[in-house]
Amino acid sequence: MKLTLGPLSFETPNDYAPRMLVITAPEKPKPKGGMMVVKHEQSFARNITLAAEDVDDAVTAADYADQQLLAMKQGLQGFSLMKRSVVVVDGVDCPLLEIQSTGPEGRLLQAMTAYLVKNKTAYTLSASQLAGIPYQEIRAEYLEIFSSVKLG
Repeated sequence: MKLTLGPLSFETPNDYAPRMLVITAPEKPKPKGGMMVVKHEQSFARNITLAAEDVDDAVTAADYADQQLLAMKQGLQGFSLMKRSVVVVDGVDCPLLEIQSTGPEGRLLQAMTAYLVKNKTAYTLSASQLAGIPYQEIRAEYLEIFSSVKLG
């Protein structure tokens, strides 16, 4: 299998399969220092993750989303489900969970995660950002990226 992603390209034996991909957006430029005191916004690498996992034939995207929600409730510090809705990914209505939790360095993060099950594979699309205004400013862009995903 040949994989090409931007400037990266490599080949693997045919029985290899991609299981996780993480991409990050560039950091926003930081204000230059000067005579005035400027409060610097904490930096955070806006990111999108795509993961794939084999599942049984009977597992639906809704089932998988419920399993993942339970795992997040148990495993994420300061977890809160903010919104549950649907997003179209690859022409399919997919469960979309928007959550808030405490991330690295105690920062409050918000994330959206969509779930799609296709050909006995569960795909998880996740995007996160600092909570509050930074998340609200990037939310529409994340939804647009999710809607652009095509699974062969």
